[in-house]
Amino acid sequence: MARQTYAPRGAIKSKPDPKAPTDPKADDRPRCTAHSRTSGQRCAQPPIRGGTVCRFHGGSAPQVKQKAAERLMAYQDKAISRLFELAEQTQFPSTALAAVKDVLDRTEGKATERIDMNVTGELSTVPARLAAARKRLAQKP
Repeated sequence: MARQTYAPRGAIKSKPDPKAPTDPKADDRPRCTAHSRTSGQRCAQPPIRGGTVCRFHGGSAPQVKQKAAERLMAYQDKAISRLFELAEQTQFPSTALAAVKDVLDRTEGKATERIDMNVTGELSTVPARLAAARKRLAQKP
């Protein structure tokens, strides 16, 4: 018996226009490696941290989360040694300062940021000034 072949499902694929403008930032960011069954296009969602797929394509599964965490832990030693190299170099002091701040933020915790909401000055004049402004606005046609 002869095997029958069918036409592929989904939209007809066309070659991308080489003259079309591309967004350079969109090409640099990591994307999920899964592809759509119908269109065949690659998923545009970002992958989970340390993983290769987004949460919609299996990134929420416990075994995928565990593997991603293992991948990040394996990379931790390399990252720490590179951070030490950056902190100890003398050619670019701003880079060394940023590396030192990063280490201190991660080990000692970030410094607390406080915003002082106390208002200085005389608050008793505010209602009178508002009333004067309303009166001026009411007089204008």
